[in-house]
Amino acid sequence: MGPEFMVPDFLVDVGNTSCKVMAVRSGDKSPNGEISRHAHGEIPSEVLAPGKLVLMAGSNSYILDLWKEKIHEAGSLTRVLYRDHIPLKREMVDPSTVGVDRLLTCLGAQVENGPGPHLVVDAGTALTANLVNDSGHFLGGAIGPGMGVMNLALAQKASSLFEVEWVRAPVAFPASTTREAIGLGVHMAAVGFVREAWDKARMNFSNCMLHLTGRDAPLLFPAFPQANLDPYLLFRGMWSTIANKDNKYDLKFNSAPGGL
Repeated sequence: MGPEFMVPDFLVDVGNTSCKVMAVRSGDKSPNGEISRHAHGEIPSEVLAPGKLVLMAGSNSYILDLWKEKIHEAGSLTRVLYRDHIPLKREMVDPSTVGVDRLLTCLGAQVENGPGPHLVVDAGTALTANLVNDSGHFLGGAIGPGMGVMNLALAQKASSLFEVEWVRAPVAFPASTTREAIGLGVHMAAVGFVREAWDKARMNFSNCMLHLTGRDAPLLFPAFPQANLDPYLLFRGMWSTIANKDNKYDLKFNSAPGGL
């Protein structure tokens, strides 16, 4: 770590439908604390305590700005990580459109598992599969609806179906009730997405390592027991970015309402 590295008190992942918060414990050298999930409008009181350092990243710019403003008003410092801050090389037609969350989870996979090749599947609101080659370069991937979105779409578009809650792994095929059939069908679609992406990745990189992260990753893991199930990938990517002494950007924390 460079001499200017300041250990944050909190890491915040601002997602499409909720925010994940992890408190950094004294002496931590990498993210491994308890992760809590919060609605966009519910900033935890401990994050709003004065004098804290809050490192943030995510795909929802409106909520990022909202949290940043509230944290500054409470007397704490923030740093928001944007796409250009992330020290991950990209080989894409248009790298300016890739989501910061996709880059951070791939960088997080590299932290403990080497440059690549990696296929990182993030199972949240969206289901994304992101490929890093054996040189450690981000190549892109695939984006589909997450399991919750598929579930909700069925309930909204099919008059005789309804939304089900994800409380356990789906039953075996064939499901004997409509509720179980919906859960099983959504799960099968997600597993098929991951399997297809991994098959294609291994056509070019036979030793490609599969990583699962995100809210619904534990539901996918039984179908891919050889995968690395890691809820901390995005937080590892955030930590690695701000701790990188070779990063050309000034990533100090600040308190200016209009600042980063």
